[in-house]
Amino acid sequence: MIYLDHAATAPPSRAVLEAQWPYLTQVFANPSSAHGPGRAARAGLDAALTEIAGVLGCRPGEVVLTSGGTEADDLALLGVAAAAPRGRHVVTTAVEHPAVLETARALGAGALGEPFRVDEVGVDGDGVVDLAALAAVLTPATTVCSVMLANNEVGAVQPVREVAALCRAVGVPLHVDAVQAPGQLGVRLDDLGADLLSVSAHKLGGPGGAGALAVRGAVPLAPMVHGGGQ
Repeated sequence: MIYLDHAATAPPSRAVLEAQWPYLTQVFANPSSAHGPGRAARAGLDAALTEIAGVLGCRPGEVVLTSGGTEADDLALLGVAAAAPRGRHVVTTAVEHPAVLETARALGAGALGEPFRVDEVGVDGDGVVDLAALAAVLTPATTVCSVMLANNEVGAVQPVREVAALCRAVGVPLHVDAVQAPGQLGVRLDDLGADLLSVSAHKLGGPGGAGALAVRGAVPLAPMVHGGGQ
């Protein structure tokens, strides 16, 4: 069989499997434990966070590890909405991944109490967001704006830097779903001008069940899961 669906999920690379194997067989202790094996696991975790932060253009402490892109997207929208719900207004586009669209619609249906107003901005014939329409719905009271970097269905690349400028002009935090982009496009938080950015390892040869949300330090983010020192 010739597998041609790498854009959905790529097979894990040999280098990834070799790098992961020691942590599955030897360095498997709880990284929060004070004993030697725990400290070894913590060192491995810290090294991984440093490497991920270097790729995403942020500090290690600004990386939240998740179970994948969906959890990262959910946490970005729900976490900001719960921590700083000013205006109870979410702006996104009509062509986002369901991980973003359905989360935004859940907020619109009252997932966090009083329903949020949700604006899904349209796109042109190439699948690119209408910047004028986006600017028209953004206000200083908008809670969060979420726009993907690359579309998972048609491959359209969104003008994220221009979107970031529009968001900055009115003080709105921008979340970028970059799950489809690593390996094809740059995904640095600082370069794109984003405040939050989601990625997932399985799109580029990493293990399944591993993702990350980069969160700029000044952005308030409420946890969706409570308990555990991690």
